[in-house]
Amino acid sequence: MHVRIPNLEKITLKRDPYTDYIETALHHATIPVDRRVLTDRALGIKPGEPIHFFAHGKANWPAALAKIGERQKTLVYCSDGSAIMVEKARSEFPRSGIAEFQVADALTLPKTETRGWLVSFEPRGLTHLALPIAILRALALSKGVKIIESLPPKTKKGSTCLPPIHEYGTEFFGRYYEAETDSRIAKITCQKRRLDQPAYRTVRWFQFWRKRKAQHVIITLHTTETGREKARADLKMLQYLQDKTELDLENAKTAKEIESLGLTAEQARSSLRRLNELSHQLGFEERRSFGGSAALDRKKIAVADLTHKVSVRGTNG
Repeated sequence: MHVRIPNLEKITLKRDPYTDYIETALHHATIPVDRRVLTDRALGIKPGEPIHFFAHGKANWPAALAKIGERQKTLVYCSDGSAIMVEKARSEFPRSGIAEFQVADALTLPKTETRGWLVSFEPRGLTHLALPIAILRALALSKGVKIIESLPPKTKKGSTCLPPIHEYGTEFFGRYYEAETDSRIAKITCQKRRLDQPAYRTVRWFQFWRKRKAQHVIITLHTTETGREKARADLKMLQYLQDKTELDLENAKTAKEIESLGLTAEQARSSLRRLNELSHQLGFEERRSFGGSAALDRKKIAVADLTHKVSVRGTNG
């Protein structure tokens, strides 16, 4: 039997062809100033629950959330895969209230559990790459994950033009990890980010995004106890299989290695099936819509570009 396993090195090296354009032209265009953004009317984060903000980019959103959450003692931690972005964010927001800045790719697996949320605002560079692994990590080590997407002013309810990761992600993680999912559109009072890059001036609808209520889609995946156990097992197996092309579950040495991970043979078999399914979810037709335009850009990401094949014995079918 052959299974496909997400290859962390390939995923890290594979770049989204639109990343550079998005980061310079459309990425992170709103900054929340709404005092109620953390309440149930928007993000639904309770007082005292820490926020672990990943792929923070210029860190406008986490800095704003840290300032808004001061009164309810909400700690905000930041991470980004780019050391340059982390340094720029640290220098730009020295007194923002952010508890910690860290250089960490979305694939970095924390060693300790948190009782808070993993949050990200428009993680465009992670779409169909590291984002599924980041969600898996969130289900294993936190209360869950919240992905925030801003919408153009004229976008109608029910027509969100979200990247497919959000469309299939809720269904996939709900089915295989029993994650409780929720998707809502919330109006959040924001201000438009400073036009410090020439590319912004070419996007006309941004000129209306001064301090006003802007529509945002908030996708939440809340972990369950069963889902947490499955996600933890899969993260362990994912790391274990990175340098392997063959796996014999009936081999005594392999059995001891699996046992050292804290897993039984049956748990390892179940984990292999889920990781194989996750791998095939990494290759899909990507859809993007800029500024609410009906024009869509489509491309197919090959599964083999992001995974590696492992020959497995002893799976009992």
